[in-house]
Amino acid sequence: MSIIDIAAKKLGELNVIGEDGVVRLFQEVNTEFTALMSRASDDPRMKFEQWELMRQGWTGRKSGILSLISENWLKPAPPELKRVVGQEFQKLKAHVEAGLAAKREELDAAGEEAAAARDQIDLSLPGIERAIGTRHLIQQTFEELQRIFLSIGFSVVEGPEIE
Repeated sequence: MSIIDIAAKKLGELNVIGEDGVVRLFQEVNTEFTALMSRASDDPRMKFEQWELMRQGWTGRKSGILSLISENWLKPAPPELKRVVGQEFQKLKAHVEAGLAAKREELDAAGEEAAAARDQIDLSLPGIERAIGTRHLIQQTFEELQRIFLSIGFSVVEGPEIE
């Protein structure tokens, strides 16, 4: 049975009687979250989008596991178990939020490392050569006339030098 199926049932349906049963049930959920986080930490390809889906799956307001636990375990709990369920729920919630925050910081650090590696300058590459000064105006005019004559079909040849 998955953690979502367990969280969707009420304490009576899960045959939880007494404080020991409540503590054991919350330990199961805590162990499941810890296992999920360790699998996520082992996966170097985990992206921010996957983390966001995991965060929504655990802390989402409508269908998050913590919301299901609050709705199905805490609110309908009998008065004698309400205190224990509330305390265990707060411990679980703090553990989940701390684990998700740690994974977020890990993803941010990995992103910053990748950006720093991408932005490094390779000093072994040749630099950009910049021309110094400009061409003389008569030379620029001569080259423009040459381009015009070439475009209308003439050819450029060099003649004899005059001394």
